[in-house]
Amino acid sequence: LLDTVIDGGASGALYWSLRFHRREGGFYWHHEPAGGDLFKAYHWPSFPEGRAYREHLVMPMVRDAAYRIRGLATPPAPLPPPPNLLTPQHPRQLSWQGSAGAASYDVERAPKKDGPWLNVARDVSDAAYPYRPLYVDEEAPAGAAHYYRVVAKNTTGASPPSAVIGPLVDANGLLVDELLDLSRIDSLEGDARLLTGDSRRTQEDFHRLLLERGASVTYRIDTDATAVRIWSFSNLSGEIAVEVAGEAGAFRPAELRRQSPKARTNDYGYLCPTLSEAGNFAPGVRRIRMTSSAAGSNPVELSRVEIVWSP
Repeated sequence: LLDTVIDGGASGALYWSLRFHRREGGFYWHHEPAGGDLFKAYHWPSFPEGRAYREHLVMPMVRDAAYRIRGLATPPAPLPPPPNLLTPQHPRQLSWQGSAGAASYDVERAPKKDGPWLNVARDVSDAAYPYRPLYVDEEAPAGAAHYYRVVAKNTTGASPPSAVIGPLVDANGLLVDELLDLSRIDSLEGDARLLTGDSRRTQEDFHRLLLERGASVTYRIDTDATAVRIWSFSNLSGEIAVEVAGEAGAFRPAELRRQSPKARTNDYGYLCPTLSEAGNFAPGVRRIRMTSSAAGSNPVELSRVEIVWSP
């Protein structure tokens, strides 16, 4: 098609759909239910998350055609500019305004503003988790001050580092599960399974864990948990119940606070997002169980789990 446009002298062609970076970090997304529930938005210059719908082939093809239609040779990709590292709402969860043309990022941490710098994460994709923090530093020692900077990279090379942010201090530790797989989960009970499709209904989150009524998931950590935050999607009758326990012994209910937007009708079948929080756990909590209390055929889809622990 692009060859025909260029050879026939047409003014151009439209390739649907390219989405750009967000000011808050990451990209904007668009999930297309048609086409076998496969296609999502394209992002430049291409990322592993788009490989299933051939983003790594489409993006360079379109760029090459944009130069050919003007009778020009395709130049090498320009070096990406430094990203803009944002002040985080949580000291362990970083986001940045992405660099145009950057394929990945390295995150560096230091105990002082002028270093020495330690590379704590290589080849981070800012297309991995839509509308979430781009990187969570679970390894930073609790209670210590840290500084961060980020470097953008592509096939041409690396950008200068971003401006430094800090000092950032978190008195507690943090475990974050984006439900990419089951590696962080201790056990599952009942009808529970990972989901990746139909993500338009879940604010473009394409990594979820579905819990049918009565199904549960249990996390276990090696130190005392103090709080938990759970992002989930369901219809209006779907909820999550949370219980806590020590290394052994019976589970006991945890008091939850829930936040959901007001119910509204729509034409797309969106599920209702809910943030459920529980905290102020008594000392000794090492296991946290989350159970779907959805009614009838209305399951709950876990989207993200954060467990705060005390050092």
